[in-house]
Amino acid sequence: MLPPLPQITNRLKASFIFPALFLFSLASVISFSGCTGGIVVNVGEITNQLQTVDSLRLAHRTDSAISFLFGLRDKYKNLPTPVMAAYYRIRVDQERDNEYTMNLYADSAVAVFNNGEITRLFPVEYAKALVAKGEACSISQKFNLALQFYEKAAEVNDITGCTRSLVLSKIAGIYYDQGNYRMAGRSWYNAYLLLDNCSEEIPQKLFMLKQGNLDNAGLAYDRASDLDSAAFCYLTDITFLNSQNAGKIDSSLLNPSRLVVYDNLGGLYIKLGRNDSAAYYLEKSISIKFPKVDGILIPPLLKLADLYTRTGNYKKAQDAFDHSGRLLQSFSKRNSDSKVKWHKLYAEFLLKNNKIPAAYNELAESIRLQDSLDKSNTVVKNLNVGKEFSTIQQQHTLEELKIKEKVNQIYLWAITIVVLLSLIIIFLAYRNLYKSRKSHKDTILHNKDLQKALGELEAANKNYLRIMRIMAHDLRNPLGGITGIASMVLREERLSDDAKRMVQLIEATGNHSIEMINELFRSGLAEENEPMAVQRLDISALLNDTVELLQFKANEKTQLLSFENDKGPVWSNANHEKLWRVFTNIIVNAIKFTQPGGEVRVSLKQSGNRVIINITDNGIGIPEKNKAIIFDIFTEAKRAGTMGEKPFGLGLSISKNIIEKHGGRIWFESVMGSGTTFYIELPSAG
Repeated sequence: MLPPLPQITNRLKASFIFPALFLFSLASVISFSGCTGGIVVNVGEITNQLQTVDSLRLAHRTDSAISFLFGLRDKYKNLPTPVMAAYYRIRVDQERDNEYTMNLYADSAVAVFNNGEITRLFPVEYAKALVAKGEACSISQKFNLALQFYEKAAEVNDITGCTRSLVLSKIAGIYYDQGNYRMAGRSWYNAYLLLDNCSEEIPQKLFMLKQGNLDNAGLAYDRASDLDSAAFCYLTDITFLNSQNAGKIDSSLLNPSRLVVYDNLGGLYIKLGRNDSAAYYLEKSISIKFPKVDGILIPPLLKLADLYTRTGNYKKAQDAFDHSGRLLQSFSKRNSDSKVKWHKLYAEFLLKNNKIPAAYNELAESIRLQDSLDKSNTVVKNLNVGKEFSTIQQQHTLEELKIKEKVNQIYLWAITIVVLLSLIIIFLAYRNLYKSRKSHKDTILHNKDLQKALGELEAANKNYLRIMRIMAHDLRNPLGGITGIASMVLREERLSDDAKRMVQLIEATGNHSIEMINELFRSGLAEENEPMAVQRLDISALLNDTVELLQFKANEKTQLLSFENDKGPVWSNANHEKLWRVFTNIIVNAIKFTQPGGEVRVSLKQSGNRVIINITDNGIGIPEKNKAIIFDIFTEAKRAGTMGEKPFGLGLSISKNIIEKHGGRIWFESVMGSGTTFYIELPSAG
């Protein structure tokens, strides 16, 4: 999830911030200009995509809108600004109950437009971000500030009739909240007319905007007692809704819209004394099939309850009161006005039924709720919108003068800094040139010394390897003699048990020493640049032979050693002897570190142009501390086998070296007490 941008609260002194801002702005302009060409190509496409997001949002499909935005963010990585702004606007709606977080997201929606070129390319998104901030201020009852943002949105250049309609409808909302219903109605109707010139919106979204402005205009005129204008707006709204039956607008949008306008028109006819028409539209309103999840049925039910009370149909009135009362219990937070009205109307109903004490209690509750509601609306009702707009314009003029003064100061600071930086750069360049020439001479001499030392080191290393090979070779003969003599002595029947154990120890030690020398020859003491002959080799056959040869070792520990391959030959260009050594090392290790009665499984598969061998055991596993050093030559991660088998610590290092020379790789996965799997990957030969 995208986080809101942090609010900047610290002020820096002008003597420091102006030069820094100039250099940062200059760098931003240069950086942005380099990719402008790529951005211009996508402006129309991005704008259309963001209109889809707004449509999903208006259809209450917020999760879908956010998912769609995340997809756009990944698609337009070079231009995230308008996508981020749209996301922050949605978050403003979602966080209406958390004033701090809501305002943080609203600030973020505006703050991302910190580049003049971005604002020019996406004026509509910038204006919508300002509107979102205005909404957040309005919800926080900062109505003066809300008007400032709405006015600023209206002044954005190149915005469409759709966006101007949006701004005008928001201003109408403030008129309505302060009780200036006639101005609210006029503003909402003008917002509806502006939408006739709106062609870029998706049909479903345009429908909701037009219908909403018409219905709000009618409601405002109704509250202003301009009943003719209210009736005109409601009937125009019904005509508009009936014209949408061509299949473009889904019933999930049409039905709730019809429900509301029928409700409002029914209330209007009650005021005009046309009870039959009122009952017709109100009953039509509550009969519409639509999931009533937000208390939308409460207003028409209250009007019907009032109408039935006036006409003496008390049974239907009681049913309407009961139904609306249950809905108010579930949705009281969103229907404060309706709650006041319910208690007032129910008091009248009780009075007509001669239940005077109960009627008095209901009326008292209605007055208490109304007082509470009036207190919360005091701030907005005291707001003078016309005066505020005049004040805002004056503030804008003063701000423009301040900005011009700051720009002049920035230019002066910038010129001074550029001159100083130029002098510093010239001085540093001259000094660095002198030092670089001197360093170049020193480097040449130093390199010659290093080359000479490196040559001597390589010669010493070769001599060291030569001596080690001679020593290792010469040691094998006496060790072989020792083990041979020990074998002969062991065949003597006159040896005591103690003597026999000592000779067996001498023989085993000699054999281990010879094996270690052989391992050294196959690894560190071998010629590093020795060429490796390869041939087209059937890996499946080699693994099968290896498993068969090592069956005797597994049998010694009553273990199950198996090989799985159902695909026949699997070919790779490899050295038979070296690859056999790798397989033998790893399978022997698996047998060595698996308990008697355990299982070692070898499997082979071909994946694309790679051959993968798995060697899995259910043995003791590899400790966590040894995993990083298991492939080191002369590693300290040596452990005796489950039956005391002696480790040398060379096999895995040799195996890794051989596999990498084949262009492959080797790795493992292990869990202590559960077993280990070694993976070998080799290039396939087809």
